[in-house]
Amino acid sequence: VGPSRPRPDLPLRPLRQPEGGGGGGLHTSVHLGFDIALVLPHADMQAWWNSSPYYDVGVYLGGENEKYPLSTEVPLRDPGTSAAQWVGDDVSYGWGLIPFWAGLQSPCYTDTSKNFSTFPESNPTTAFNVGANDAGAAAKAASNLGLGKGSIIYYDMENYDQTNSSCQSAVVSFLDGWVYGLENSSYG
Repeated sequence: VGPSRPRPDLPLRPLRQPEGGGGGGLHTSVHLGFDIALVLPHADMQAWWNSSPYYDVGVYLGGENEKYPLSTEVPLRDPGTSAAQWVGDDVSYGWGLIPFWAGLQSPCYTDTSKNFSTFPESNPTTAFNVGANDAGAAAKAASNLGLGKGSIIYYDMENYDQTNSSCQSAVVSFLDGWVYGLENSSYG
């Protein structure tokens, strides 16, 4: 089974090689994509592939605030398929993956209708360390799903009050820690 639609002649630009060299599938896509909160079974992903303009799909690896992480959703929505198998099969079919991490949110998160867990605001060093720890969990989830080292994992930081300077400082420290943690685990 393979793509049934012609590939557009938009180039894929190499991003960087995964650890150990070799091919890999890391690239910067210039195609349309969408994200899914709930995993779609392979048959649905194939239907999307065959009849939509999309080539890339955003998936949520997990995180403190993710209700439907890929690792637990795939077996529920596509019985008999592991999360790593779902990722591998969809990538081999042609889908590009955009991995997201829905971790801790800013302590001055502005949407009070959602009860998100937050990281501490008071101390930038603590926020940095919490961000680095969260990155470690994201890297482990990515590795468990077969995403190669060097894969980019996007942090899903929701809107927050950017006029609050101590909160803004904490968010920057947290995200600095996130980047540091990913880079130290060979993800970025």
